[in-house]
Amino acid sequence: MTPSTALVRDARSRLLVAGRGCVVLALFCVPLNKPLTSCFIVLAGLASLAGAETRARWRQAWHDPIAKGMLVWAAVLLASALHALAAGHGGSALRGSSLWTFLLPMVVASLLQTSQQRWHALYGFAAGTTLVLLASWLMAAGLLPQRAIAEQMASMRNTVFKEYTQQGLATLLLAAFALSRLPRAATRPRHWLAIAIAVLALLNVALLLGSRTSYLAAVPLLLYWLWVVCRATAWRWRMHLPVIGLCLVVGGSAVAVSDIGERLLRSVSTEVSRYAQHGDATSSGTRLWLWQHTVDMVSEAPMLGRGLGQWRPQYQTRMDDIQGAAPFIVAHPHQEYLLVLAEEGALGFAALLILLVLLARVIQRLPAPQRHFFNSVLILYLVAGLGNGLVSDYTHRNTFVLLLSCMPAVAVWARRSARADRHG
Repeated sequence: MTPSTALVRDARSRLLVAGRGCVVLALFCVPLNKPLTSCFIVLAGLASLAGAETRARWRQAWHDPIAKGMLVWAAVLLASALHALAAGHGGSALRGSSLWTFLLPMVVASLLQTSQQRWHALYGFAAGTTLVLLASWLMAAGLLPQRAIAEQMASMRNTVFKEYTQQGLATLLLAAFALSRLPRAATRPRHWLAIAIAVLALLNVALLLGSRTSYLAAVPLLLYWLWVVCRATAWRWRMHLPVIGLCLVVGGSAVAVSDIGERLLRSVSTEVSRYAQHGDATSSGTRLWLWQHTVDMVSEAPMLGRGLGQWRPQYQTRMDDIQGAAPFIVAHPHQEYLLVLAEEGALGFAALLILLVLLARVIQRLPAPQRHFFNSVLILYLVAGLGNGLVSDYTHRNTFVLLLSCMPAVAVWARRSARADRHG
């Protein structure tokens, strides 16, 4: 081996290490900053292509079930974009990040090749979200100033970098991650640190943030973790009792604090009544308006939909013909599944359901700590999508895709990949 060849090989090995670090930094930045998240994603992709053993790593990545599933969904979106182009709606969707984001799991799988690397990469997301969580509590205590937007919108109080639903869902994911680490806590301080983070995260959502989407998503999440604790074969009171107490404290605070009851019950009925009687563009009223017009859009193209990225221009065209519709013009229909039906049609929606079912089956093969965390990710996606747009939002989309990309591989996938490499 010549010195120049050795130098190139060493540089490519260092690039591979740097690429893994970029994945961790992207996870760290996703609850903090959009441009930095994008920069680290791009750098990770470049490092993956230029790093050592590129062909072998990408062949291994091809056997990753999450990467394959995301590629299938990317193919569905590409077909939808081409359908929009053929229908004369324009090809802007082909340049949309909502399509190319689903290629990211292949990049992550080519860089994070072991289950340990992937599980450890999730600490990047946990670290970034923990910083947001601590800053939010300091804001509530008056030790950090509130953002300027909080003076205009009370619901944005105690939010740090994102809006209250983005921060709320990320905080719930942090709580799930902390709870999943409890059985693996090697020392008592780490055990109680995980409990403290979970308590602060759930109480942050219940008491400091005003996101109804986060409130609704927290209910099945808490029920799931109660179920996990109650069905544990080996009862360990030092681990299980704090978790049950945590769920009871958060649930009790949710009932006791009037703001939660106001946001979930009284305000919804009041907003719907104001919308029905006076046409006011309240939060609930706007959703009813959006869903009604989206259902009409679905009925006009039920099988194939309008095409990727076409909900917004189609909705805007509809609103131009309706007097007084200006307050109801928004970027997405605030319902994940109606958006898929409107843009990809019944066929695309069926593909999404199949992929979600397959994802759930893959998750059940994971060891207990990882299984419980990724079950929590899936629960939050399914529930939050009922009242908000996730894929249509940069932060939500990258949060869920990056987290799922870091799902550790179980032994059967590793054996299948190794067997394919030998035969290849």
